[in-house]
Amino acid sequence: VAYHFGRKLVLHDPKIPVGLLDCSLGGTTVEAWMAPEQVAAYNQSHHDEIAKVQRCYEEEMRGIAAKSTALLAEHQPEMINGGYFRLDFDDSAWDKLQLPVKLKEFDDGDGIAVFRTKIAIPASWAGRELILSLGKVDDFDIAYFNGKKVGETGPETLDSWDIPRHYRIPGNLVKEGQASLAVQVFDHFGGGGFGSPAAEMKLCCGEEEIPLAGNWKYKIAWLVKAVHDSVPARPFGASLSGLYNGMIAPTAPFAIKGFLWYQGESNEMRPEHYRDVLPP
Repeated sequence: VAYHFGRKLVLHDPKIPVGLLDCSLGGTTVEAWMAPEQVAAYNQSHHDEIAKVQRCYEEEMRGIAAKSTALLAEHQPEMINGGYFRLDFDDSAWDKLQLPVKLKEFDDGDGIAVFRTKIAIPASWAGRELILSLGKVDDFDIAYFNGKKVGETGPETLDSWDIPRHYRIPGNLVKEGQASLAVQVFDHFGGGGFGSPAAEMKLCCGEEEIPLAGNWKYKIAWLVKAVHDSVPARPFGASLSGLYNGMIAPTAPFAIKGFLWYQGESNEMRPEHYRDVLPP
């Protein structure tokens, strides 16, 4: 739309150059685009309504988390009893996948996948604490080092799909030679898998690191059409004023003649609030 708008202006007077600044991001709420002082004023005058909306959202999410927790508990014994996390487990028959990547199997459903890889631990790392970094994992995960659980992010963590994972591996588990990493990923809506750049997947010992991106073995342990029928939209976006600060404020020095604005779907559950914050 902005392109055709600018094109019409150019055709109207070809001698005047037209510049377009594109500040766009899908699936946002209007509050994320508002200046902090505007959000603060609105929150103060609508405190009770906002608190009610937030409570309703959190209650819905607790119900979703409870169902996901129950499903994890139901299927966890299958993978533990199958030895999927052990150092000596034979994964030669499993498929290979280049990580980081979102799983295509989860595009039209939800479920649990287990990923495995082996790494060589140098002698200088033996007995020292390590940090396992996996980047963002969608939605929940449990990480194992040589068969021992070293980290977990579960359904109780709000917006877990957007949180980078950093797990501590105690020194008593770290020995020279071949070690195994296993990561169980549970996707309960949307696309599941690993969502960060390759550089964020690494095993660190002080300033030294071993990259973990690349070939991993994986197995879909459980797949279902949908874990949840629907998921509520977060009422006030991921960050109040975040998009204003990150995308709008930096354009302030430009001599802007006008703008085109389109937004609203993520405010659909609160039309009365949207009417107040963005009046016609």
